[in-house]
Amino acid sequence: KVSLMKKPRLVELEKPPLKLQAFVNHQEDVRKTKTLPLVCQHMAGIEQTLTSLFNNVMKTEAQLRQDVKELDTEMGGTSSVPQGGPVTQKPPPAKSIVKVKAERLEKMRLLRLAQQDFFLLPMLLKLTDQLLVEGSLDMVVTQVSGLADKLSHQPVISSQLDFAPEGMVFEVEEETVRQAIVNDLVDAMVQCVRSFPRIMASEVVQKLPPLPPHLVVDVSRHMGNHSPTQHHHAHHHARGQHQSELRSMLPKGTDLPAILMGYKPLMRNRLAVAQAIVHAYSAAHETVAKYEPLRPIHEFCQTYDPAMFKDSERTIQQFRRDMAMLKSWQDEVAMLNAGDDVGCLHLSGMLMKEKLATTLEKAMDLQRMMLVVAAHNETQRVLEMFQHINHELVQRPNSLDDFAAFSSIVSKTSRSRETYDRENMLVQAMYEMLTEYGGKIPPADQVVLDDTKEAVTAFGRALSGATAYAEERNAEMAANLDKSKAALFSKLGAITADLRSGKYDAVQATPSVVLEQLASTKAAYEQVAVRAGQLRSYEELFGKMPSNYMDVEQASKELAVHVSKWEQLHEFESSKDSWLGAPCQDLNAEEIQEKFNECVAKNTRLVKSRRDDKVVMRMKKELDDFQVSSLPVLLEVSNKALHDRHWEQILSLVQNQSYNPDKPLNASDLIDLGIGMKVEQVQAISAAASKEHSMLQSLEKMEGEWANLAFAVHPYKDTGTYVIGGTDEIQMVLDDQIVKIQSMHASPFVKAFKDRVIDWEHTLQTLQDMLDNWLQCQATWLYLEPIFSSDDIVKQMPEEGDKFRQVNNMWRAMMKASFEAPAAIPIARDPERLDHLVKCNRLLEEVQRGLAAYLERKRLFFPRFFFLSNDEMLEILSETKDPTRVQPHLRKCFEGIHRLKFEGSIVRGMQSVEQEVVPFKNPINTAQAKGAVERWLVEVEARMFEAVHDVTARGVQSFPAYPRHEWVLEWPGMVVLVVTAVYWTRNVEAAMMKESAGEAGSVAAFEHQCTTDLMKVVDLVRGGLTALQRGTLGALVVMDVHARDVVAELAKEHVHDVGDFAWQAQLRSYWENTSNKHMPGQGLDVEQTTKMRMMNSVLEYGYEYLGNSSRLVITPLTDRCYRTLMGAIHMNLGGAPEGPAGTGKTETTKDLAKALARQCVVFNCSDSLDYIAMGKFFKGLAASGAWACFDEFNRI
Repeated sequence: KVSLMKKPRLVELEKPPLKLQAFVNHQEDVRKTKTLPLVCQHMAGIEQTLTSLFNNVMKTEAQLRQDVKELDTEMGGTSSVPQGGPVTQKPPPAKSIVKVKAERLEKMRLLRLAQQDFFLLPMLLKLTDQLLVEGSLDMVVTQVSGLADKLSHQPVISSQLDFAPEGMVFEVEEETVRQAIVNDLVDAMVQCVRSFPRIMASEVVQKLPPLPPHLVVDVSRHMGNHSPTQHHHAHHHARGQHQSELRSMLPKGTDLPAILMGYKPLMRNRLAVAQAIVHAYSAAHETVAKYEPLRPIHEFCQTYDPAMFKDSERTIQQFRRDMAMLKSWQDEVAMLNAGDDVGCLHLSGMLMKEKLATTLEKAMDLQRMMLVVAAHNETQRVLEMFQHINHELVQRPNSLDDFAAFSSIVSKTSRSRETYDRENMLVQAMYEMLTEYGGKIPPADQVVLDDTKEAVTAFGRALSGATAYAEERNAEMAANLDKSKAALFSKLGAITADLRSGKYDAVQATPSVVLEQLASTKAAYEQVAVRAGQLRSYEELFGKMPSNYMDVEQASKELAVHVSKWEQLHEFESSKDSWLGAPCQDLNAEEIQEKFNECVAKNTRLVKSRRDDKVVMRMKKELDDFQVSSLPVLLEVSNKALHDRHWEQILSLVQNQSYNPDKPLNASDLIDLGIGMKVEQVQAISAAASKEHSMLQSLEKMEGEWANLAFAVHPYKDTGTYVIGGTDEIQMVLDDQIVKIQSMHASPFVKAFKDRVIDWEHTLQTLQDMLDNWLQCQATWLYLEPIFSSDDIVKQMPEEGDKFRQVNNMWRAMMKASFEAPAAIPIARDPERLDHLVKCNRLLEEVQRGLAAYLERKRLFFPRFFFLSNDEMLEILSETKDPTRVQPHLRKCFEGIHRLKFEGSIVRGMQSVEQEVVPFKNPINTAQAKGAVERWLVEVEARMFEAVHDVTARGVQSFPAYPRHEWVLEWPGMVVLVVTAVYWTRNVEAAMMKESAGEAGSVAAFEHQCTTDLMKVVDLVRGGLTALQRGTLGALVVMDVHARDVVAELAKEHVHDVGDFAWQAQLRSYWENTSNKHMPGQGLDVEQTTKMRMMNSVLEYGYEYLGNSSRLVITPLTDRCYRTLMGAIHMNLGGAPEGPAGTGKTETTKDLAKALARQCVVFNCSDSLDYIAMGKFFKGLAASGAWACFDEFNRI
């Protein structure tokens, strides 16, 4: 029956491949519904058998005992079987005494054997339990082994495939399968076995029969060898606990969970399962390479966009190429065997195949639809083309022009017949391709296609008839062409005679009259030129020799010359009259000069080619006269910068004429007054007017630039007021205009509007002063507003609070007005605003001086504040009501304290960022500080020193009482480091003393001990630890490695004197009596303390709480730096490590501070560091006893 326990199956793999989750669920169902019920059934049979056996043994023992009692009765004596009652006298025996004695001896022997069997029952239970455990182990190992074997060649997990950017991607990745099977499934199998019913916990044990009274003595005998008194007590205990004694005799069952935890056969088979999965995936990656040729299809399906295809114009060649490619891809996908069995994997590509096939079918459907549309449109176009051609070919014209057009159409159609046939064939090919790739021709398209076939047939007949008609009428139409040419040349001769008659060369003629005559001649010539072009094309069409049409071109040239010279003359004379007669204010000097230059350039070109033409020379003379007499005056009086005062000056040059603005002047009037004789004076007046105008325009432009410039006024947080945003644009415009207006003010041409310039300059200067004061006030207000919004700060600085309140009220009123009217110039012209800003800045300066004095007092009370900026200090000092709100700022004052452990207002301890908690020896009541944060922070500092010293002292006392590798897990990190260092120093010196006393090898033996201690710590690191313990051991390993190396070097150099330099050069820790019970800096009254020695340097351990921080790996260079820095501090000097960037100068200094438990403040120097900041820093160092590391000191 025990062997049956090996038969239930923990895993079932006969089903077809399943998805991973389905496989996991199925196996869980197998264990719950099949395995456990079957195991419980077998266990019930075993329990039944054991129960029956127990009953039989008990019955046999009872029967034999009864037989012995009866035989004793027959013998007439007292029963020798203990009964637990008084002795009873029996009647004499009926049988012979010899026979009864012999029978009694036999029964007693059997009774003892039965009792031995009874006391062997617990061992039988243990044996049964061990057999069951062995069977369970064999079951799980065998079935995990079978699982590994199955996974090597039988697919059980189904995984869909898909394309990845590179290679293929599996639906379930290797890591997921390994986690699910190697870890989860095998663990579940093991857990199932661990949950099997145990015989030691079964009802067989719970229902063990009670011991008969006569077996009590035997039970006590089985309980062990005891003294008589102990035996007496055991006897009475047994009589009172009959039912439980037998259970107490049961041996402890085999610890199956403990065996399973490290069972090597199970681990080997688990590894085999993992290897089967790894091999399957390795082979799978090779197998799926066959899908790589389908990657172009996948990439097409990924990027397939129906809209893009619909919007593109496609030719029949593109349709054929794309549809052929899609068809070949469809065939490839259809032939794809989308399933492979590789080890434990069934690689299924069905979804991938369906996705590709679906997309390709959609693409093919779209191609067919687009082909139908394209074919329909092409067929309609070809049908209309043939119908139109047929309509043209059936015409029978009689006139020359119509016949020429008809002949051209017939000729062109004959030459293009092959093209028309190709277009018809293209239509047929499109529908054939549609049918080839599974499409159907729509009924409407079939009708159009039939009509096209009929039109093509009619085209052939119409072309033949048209060709015959053209040949038949060709000779008749050639004669008509000759008549038309004769009429054309007759008209051309009349036009040529008119152009050469001389009437267009009359120098005194009026240009407008001549241009009208030329227009009539030009219209007649254009008709002749058009007809000549037609007749030339007819000659070519009829195959005749081309005629000479040179006279037509010559007439065109002569006509163009006449038109050009008279148009130029007319244009100049019209412009001159308009310039001289228009009011001077309406003239534009640039347009006049440009137009005059254009007329001169045209006339110059004509003079070069037609010097003998009197009309051309007439225009040249008029241009020269105008340039001398009128043009200079026109250019000056057309200046837009001339105002009334300038016209007064101009008119005063001629006959003291007065200027009437209501009666505008023109250039002709001024020339008549003789202004042409005063051109130079007019030019000076005009130049001055231009400069004045330019300056005025600049001033107006400057004023106009401010039209859209306004201050960006934004709401500021939740204060209910506003601040100005970026002023870069305003400042840039302001700087530029101040320079310009100052330059303008110094100009001699500013006299006419000097007051306006002075006013604008004053406005800009006021705006500059206002902006400077405004930004200064805003910066100071933004800095002080959060400070004085705290009632706690205001209570401590009432006078400064009142001053800030005045500033705040003025600021809010001013910013509200600015928000409502942010335009820059109106703000600049507000006379009171600048006064208010100046007053605000004066008050804010007084407030800042008071604030600096207030902070200085706080720093002197709690010196660690010297290392904080004013902002950081104020954040801390403003939290007077709730001490817990100081928690986020603690790291700024205490390097290792992340939070304090509060109970109401009582501080019970400190906590590091690594969650290490160190309780205070004496709690702190923050309420006694009455809101003064610096007071209870001073107390926190003192309690910190006290707590670290106290826990260090207790650690030193407890270290010898526990194994080192256990002790290090129970104490704070910095205590572990310093205490182990103290005992390391003590043990090294003890070993050297033994060595000097003659015990050779003592230092080497201690080196071995250091290595052993180190390896024990390393073993701890490999086990299960909390994050806090792991951090402690990480730092300890660093220190232990260095300590081991130091001892190894001492042993190598045979150092056995504690005064030897090799030992004195090391950083050593001592726990010894203090020479001064009151330790300066820490405020501690202690009997003993830790002292750090190196060379001649002796420094007190600082007891600054550093948390559970890491330590720097110590190299020989680190030791040299330590010796130098320790020696410098011992002589009240400082150290300045120098070296390339990244070599560890700062970290070495910080690590030495950690070793001595000192606060070390790292400050990054820059060229902006001044003597005031350095003075504040040195104040803090002198008052707090901290160390400072000025990083990049050379930058100062």
